[in-house]
Amino acid sequence: MNNIPSTIPQVGNVEGKFKNKILRNKACSDETLFVGILNAVFRKFGQIISIHPWLFIGASLLLTIFCSLKIPFTKMTNDVADFTPYGARARKESGVYEAFFSNKGDPVVLFVLITAKRKGGNMLGVHELEDTVQLLNIVNDQYKVEDIQKNNNLSFSDFCDNFCTINEPVRHFHSGLLLERNFGNSSLDHIDLGYPITTVLGRQLHMDPHFFGVKIAVPFNKTNKNNSEINNQIISVNELKNNSFKNVLKSSSFHYSLLTSNFSQIPNNIREIKLICLYFRAVRPKGVSKEAMQNWQRQISNFVRNEFKSDFVDAHILSETILTDEVVRAGLTLLPFLIIGFVIMVIFSSITMSAAAYYMGQLGAHKILLAIVACCCPFMACGTALGGMFWFGFRFGSLLCVTPFLVLALGVDDAYLLLNSWQRLRKKMEKNIKKQLEINLLEEEKEENNFEKEKEEEQKLIQKLMGDVMVDTGASITITTLTNVLAFAIGAFTPTPEIRLFSIGNAIAITIVYIYQWTVFGPAIALFGYKELNKILKEIKKKIKKQKIINNNLNSLSISSSFSSFSSETDSGINVKEEEYFDEDIKISENNKRKTIKKRKEGMAKILRRLIQKYCKRFLRFYCHSLNNNCVAFGVFLLLFLYVCISLYGLFGIRAELKPEQLFLRSSDIQEILRIRDLYIMPFYAVCLVFVNRPGNFSEPTQRMKWHSLVADFEALPSSVGSFSTKFWLRDYEQFVESDNNDESAPLDDLVSFEGITPDERRKNELTEFLEWPEFQFWNGFIQLIRPFNSSSEPQLKRFFFSTASFGEELKEWSKREELLEHWRRVADSYPELEVSVFEDEAKFLDLIPTMIPQTLQSTICTLICMFFVCLLFMKNIPSLAISNFAIFFTCIGVFGIQSLMGTALDPIFMSAAIMSIGFSVDIPAHIVYHFYKTGVSEGNENKLIKNVEERLLDCLASIAFPILEAGLSTLICVSSLFLVDLHMARVFARTMTLVVIIGLLQGLLVIPTMLCQFSRQKSLQNNENNKVAPIVLAVNE
Repeated sequence: MNNIPSTIPQVGNVEGKFKNKILRNKACSDETLFVGILNAVFRKFGQIISIHPWLFIGASLLLTIFCSLKIPFTKMTNDVADFTPYGARARKESGVYEAFFSNKGDPVVLFVLITAKRKGGNMLGVHELEDTVQLLNIVNDQYKVEDIQKNNNLSFSDFCDNFCTINEPVRHFHSGLLLERNFGNSSLDHIDLGYPITTVLGRQLHMDPHFFGVKIAVPFNKTNKNNSEINNQIISVNELKNNSFKNVLKSSSFHYSLLTSNFSQIPNNIREIKLICLYFRAVRPKGVSKEAMQNWQRQISNFVRNEFKSDFVDAHILSETILTDEVVRAGLTLLPFLIIGFVIMVIFSSITMSAAAYYMGQLGAHKILLAIVACCCPFMACGTALGGMFWFGFRFGSLLCVTPFLVLALGVDDAYLLLNSWQRLRKKMEKNIKKQLEINLLEEEKEENNFEKEKEEEQKLIQKLMGDVMVDTGASITITTLTNVLAFAIGAFTPTPEIRLFSIGNAIAITIVYIYQWTVFGPAIALFGYKELNKILKEIKKKIKKQKIINNNLNSLSISSSFSSFSSETDSGINVKEEEYFDEDIKISENNKRKTIKKRKEGMAKILRRLIQKYCKRFLRFYCHSLNNNCVAFGVFLLLFLYVCISLYGLFGIRAELKPEQLFLRSSDIQEILRIRDLYIMPFYAVCLVFVNRPGNFSEPTQRMKWHSLVADFEALPSSVGSFSTKFWLRDYEQFVESDNNDESAPLDDLVSFEGITPDERRKNELTEFLEWPEFQFWNGFIQLIRPFNSSSEPQLKRFFFSTASFGEELKEWSKREELLEHWRRVADSYPELEVSVFEDEAKFLDLIPTMIPQTLQSTICTLICMFFVCLLFMKNIPSLAISNFAIFFTCIGVFGIQSLMGTALDPIFMSAAIMSIGFSVDIPAHIVYHFYKTGVSEGNENKLIKNVEERLLDCLASIAFPILEAGLSTLICVSSLFLVDLHMARVFARTMTLVVIIGLLQGLLVIPTMLCQFSRQKSLQNNENNKVAPIVLAVNE
């Protein structure tokens, strides 16, 4: 043993190095193949953009300008049917509805709702009805559309076709009221201003489709001990139809009920009318364009809103065109707030980027320019994405107005990561540059022309640094972009067109902002990086040269002092040189006084910066140590458990509901229209059109009995208003035939026999005679006939429709209306041989309600699965995968559950926000988990390997915590401007983004680090047992 050489290393040192090598190889092997490929690509790309920065910036600007030119020339359009899922039954029913009128043109419907101005709001007055009829005449005759085929301007009375007399009951009621007021109630017995039937000069008119909020006189049995008498009771028709009055109606207290078929009304029973509704139904003529018809509706709306003056009534216009215009107007109100959000983001980014640069000792004016570029990249991406979509024919929907806010909040986050990484890696690089320059400066003294070499060295340094920045942030930014794009890509497969358009727009915009981060913001960093590096090199060279001069002078002084005992002259010469040296230094100080003051200020700033760095590092170390504590971890997990319980409680209580008023601004006139409709119409007169597409042979009594049975089934529904609300042409036709059969005009029968027309042939032409009768001409709009070439033959009934109505206080809720629609459909489906189809004006919305929860659930599950596979591309570590995916899940349930507890129902807007939140919930957890995962790989010095969990967490948070906080706060500030918009859509997105960011920050900076500490601690204990290195025994020959 005494012959062992002294140069043999100690066993302990060999064991430590061997152990470090094992751990380092294991850490490097944890890097996935996909990340390895990404790093190689990003390193090469970073070098390329640092060589040709202006090329990438110029190409990006040209593409943005080309695509953005399309945006100002693209009109924002919305169709209320775009909220209806593809394949929904409402689309088929709309097709049947349109097919019924397709032989003449597209159906057009415009409603005029009229209320009284006077106290009490009673429309039962001469002045109120006079202004109503005046407005009816104006709409009928004054506003016209151009017919290109006829080269003529048509008023509504010219193209109303079979619906011209639809509002005549209101006109006749007004005439009857004038006659009654002029001649007294007792002088005109043939006038009965009643509800639901009004009789004027012997003509019966149905008033129930036009009058709402009606109060009538109803006979009431008043029973005493001795006798019983009938008195009139004034009761609202709405109360008569209300469920709470059903028991009263069935009792003997009321003489009769509106809800029964055996209805008889007392004369002139109307006492009050709250609302009068005028209908303008027509079919667009073939020579009138769709745009012209829409402008006709807008002209009427503008007239009623701005020009129609009345002291007695208020009028409101409602049509599909007006609704669409209001939805578009609501979307456009977001644009001014987008400018506010951009300015706020620029200010915030300038402050935070400058603060980060000051902390790293790299403050400069160009940081503000970089902040502006960072905020411009998302706008460039939106211009490119939306403009490109419009070039390819996509529609400009109002939901796309939210896209710039989302992309701005997301795109700037990546810029923060890039700049933070640049500053951190540049600081490390400066330490290596100084040593290299000391060697290079000695060689430069021998060379005369070294300018080109210096430039070449600078370019190599920038290339290397840019490549390192790309590698450091590329995978992290890519994983968040992939998850966001995938979330919206899954949303693009939803069957709802509006959500599909929104998802496609966001997916494309996020992809392009990801590209622009590398092709615009990356080159911008490189451009300013050249200036930064040039300044650094000059300062380092200046310091080195100055230090060399001082060292040379000091060496000269020491040499001269060694010969001071031999020569006094030399000693005096040395003194002269010393004086000249210090005189020269004083002279330089005087000439550069300002620079000296500046340096002193910089020195104070450096002291302050070091003080801030000291306390920040101390706080971060204390924070990481606390998270690694078991008691703190228990408290965090307890809070997480309570959070999950509260979120699940809200999540299971979420309900699908649809409120059209939330699509409009609160200041919109549509809000008042919808309020009036919900107050007086929908709970008491919900109209359903029933189309019979294969009626069969009209001549067969059994077939007609099927029609009656179909109508009776609709009227037998619990919610049915009653038979008086059903508008069924066959009933009038049968009365017409019966009255004709009871007519005892024998001379007419003899005349028919004389002309050679048999009674059977006359019966065949009774339908034609019925439809030509002035009192029944309006039924032509309800029937389609196949006219034979032979006029003596009977016309064939092709198809027809009838209308009926339902009531119920619960119909104010759209989910209850969807249930009523299903009741109607079940009745229709019970007659398959007749091919019955129902049509409800708002079925396109109602069909969305039962699909919202399944669609949202399906999208959520698919997205979470995709998130797992995306994370699998970047990380092999099972605990890291589990933690990141659980964090996404916890964020999602928190957003959904808390929104539900805040009273937000699941509607199309919330569905869109939910899809967005799933993608955005990945960002913060992914950055934290991935950077913690990377700390297992050594950086720079191969002998430096992070040893324990706390140091790994410290390294992770030191590199990523500030940009995450920066990104989260910037997102909150950006979306805060949406709270200023008086629009449901804006506030839902703002609340969703706020919850995503707050929950994400708590997850990323508190919950996830705690989980990582606990999992990694257990793993470290296992590794310590498994990775013990056996002692190395060296055989020595004795």
